[in-house]
Amino acid sequence: MTIIGSLIHGVTGVDAQSRSFGAVSDNIANSTTVGYKTQRAEFSTLYTPRQVPVQYAPGGVRAQVTQRVDKEGLVQATESRTDAAVLGRGFFAVAQVEDIIGAGAGAGDRTRVDTDNPGVTRAGSFRPNRDGFLVNTAGYALLGLPVNTPDQNAAVQRTLNGLTPVRVQGIAATIPGQATTEVQLGINLPASGDIGATQDVTVPVYDAQGNTYGATYRFTRVAANTWSGQAVSLDTSGQTVSGTTSGTAQVVPTPVTVRFSSLGEPLEPAGAVSLGSFIAPNGAVLSPRINFGTNTVSGQPKTVQLGDTFGVVQINQNGYREGNRIGLEITPEGYVRETYDNNQIRDIARVPLVTFQNPIGLEARSGNVWLQSTTSGVPLVNTPGNGGAGRIQPSALESSTVDLADEFSTMIITQRAYTASTKIITTADEMYQEVVRLAR
Repeated sequence: MTIIGSLIHGVTGVDAQSRSFGAVSDNIANSTTVGYKTQRAEFSTLYTPRQVPVQYAPGGVRAQVTQRVDKEGLVQATESRTDAAVLGRGFFAVAQVEDIIGAGAGAGDRTRVDTDNPGVTRAGSFRPNRDGFLVNTAGYALLGLPVNTPDQNAAVQRTLNGLTPVRVQGIAATIPGQATTEVQLGINLPASGDIGATQDVTVPVYDAQGNTYGATYRFTRVAANTWSGQAVSLDTSGQTVSGTTSGTAQVVPTPVTVRFSSLGEPLEPAGAVSLGSFIAPNGAVLSPRINFGTNTVSGQPKTVQLGDTFGVVQINQNGYREGNRIGLEITPEGYVRETYDNNQIRDIARVPLVTFQNPIGLEARSGNVWLQSTTSGVPLVNTPGNGGAGRIQPSALESSTVDLADEFSTMIITQRAYTASTKIITTADEMYQEVVRLAR
């Protein structure tokens, strides 16, 4: 071992401890950063090859800084319904949001999402930006699977490039009204009574513009366990329209036989049928089909014939008025859901979770984002709760994994090791100067 070699050893020590101190500094600075993962310097020896084998061949030390991406932080509750944390191994898929140069006020979209280079993150503090993209505090847009209707489950696409930016409507978002096409009628008709006895039930229905009406249906006993039902009137803003014609409104009844078993269970009609159509004064045609629950599953409304008293138990119908958005949330199942003041919900996207075989091998980027690398393995895209990806915790954020007490302890150790390495350099320099003086 030479004096010059000792100088090199001291230099490698200073370099390694500098890297360690840099990791500690990053950790302390990001101790409150959402989704941040602790960095740690891992040391290993350097070996100096020799032509002649020897027992001792000093070479120095080197440090490799790694980020513990696989370590989960503490999940803390928040008040925002669009905040989300991952419980498990998964990541949110995100892409960088870029400003569109030259887009002025009122010129349409002023930002775009670079979906050609998707990444992943655990920082789930998402908010709609000015163009409706759900963006976190680092400026990355959430990616998901599109959902066309509230009841449609989006198929899982197992590539990051198959995902699209999640985009919601603005603050003044509305959902148009929907006409009533089917009514699930849950009433009780008396099991006894005179032939010709009638019972009326009024059902709230909507036209395609979301206007509300009261559609009245009349049931007439025609025989034991047998009734005849038909449309009889339509209440339009407090004015009842009845008969076959009335001014510009019209009611066209279609009598239907409703038959029950001896136990009062509905036997026919099977499925939903029309008891008539209504034409409102504004020209709206209403012809909802009535489902008596003949083949209904447990828990859904159905018409029965029990006892001697008429009663309305439950009535469901699929129409609604125009609604204004009153809420936006990310659900535990990963749906980005809008809620409206007409009791409607709309799932506009489904957020998947992404996993990697070796998450520590991911390539770090600014904003708590990581990219796929040759050592991370290919990304696997799954819906929450599937494929070992973990679950989504709504209204919560994952805290930084930094332990400040541990970082300050590491800082002290690093500082002393750094000082010791500089002492190697100064001592070796003094020894070298002594050798130089011997030559004088």
